[in-house]
Amino acid sequence: MGLALCSAWYHFMWRLSICNDYNSMTKAAYLSASPYWDFNQQATVWKGRIVDEKLFAMMMGKITTLNDYMRSVGLWNAIWLAATFILISSKYAKDMIMLMLGIFACMATSITPLLGPCCCSTPWDGPAMFFATLIFFAWSFGRIWQLILAIALGSIFKESLCIFAIILLFFYQKIHIRHRILFVLECAALCIIARMIITSIALGHIQLNTSEMVHTDGLAIVDHIKQLFHWQHSFLFVNAGLMFVILFTKNTIGFYDTGIKSIIALFWIGQLIGGGEPDEGREYLELIPMIVIYLKEKYV
Repeated sequence: MGLALCSAWYHFMWRLSICNDYNSMTKAAYLSASPYWDFNQQATVWKGRIVDEKLFAMMMGKITTLNDYMRSVGLWNAIWLAATFILISSKYAKDMIMLMLGIFACMATSITPLLGPCCCSTPWDGPAMFFATLIFFAWSFGRIWQLILAIALGSIFKESLCIFAIILLFFYQKIHIRHRILFVLECAALCIIARMIITSIALGHIQLNTSEMVHTDGLAIVDHIKQLFHWQHSFLFVNAGLMFVILFTKNTIGFYDTGIKSIIALFWIGQLIGGGEPDEGREYLELIPMIVIYLKEKYV
């Protein structure tokens, strides 16, 4: 089943990689660190994620045709999905079919043509989902040092992971709040150091925040709130609507419920007040395994 789903994802991403009017940013993101694209003209936020881009460029190697590039995009995403499935199977082997189908169904909603221009992909989507799952596992298993390491490693691939993952440390109730604060500071320090190294290499100077606001007039939050009520582009429906529904479920597992809901709430707030397009389905891929596993633990 896992092989079939990874193969299907390969073909989905293979098709999505074609540069057209709807997803021209996809090709630019994947080729930004390759010899076939001018890296200096890329957005600052993409330059700050040079690890993903360089790894993809290494895997892609020398391409001669458009099909070579398309296959590379498909393979890259299939590999990261397979790695995520393998990670999940280490704990939930008996429930893997149900979990894989649930995860894949949610992922499929992120590439529906209904998203129009927001139907796209980037090379850091797959790594973000894998490391977010690793962070969630370390937290739910109570392995504090593995959690800190996973957050630090994940932030190398996508810096926003550290912002959301550090919140989990506040809900690690097996240790005193004083020690939790110390762990948060240690984790933040590791993430900052990693960010300083990456940006100094990619940008030539240190820059902790590489996000770029799409709306420069300060009205981003107004436009994003309006999107909530748009039947086609409302980001209430991302991840098959599970992100929004979970916020209103009854707490039955104590700190486990609170930690998960805090991450999701923080994610929503970040999307509402931040830049970018909140209805880009790919933005929410990293939360899918956590959400599906959480619902399985809660109701199955």
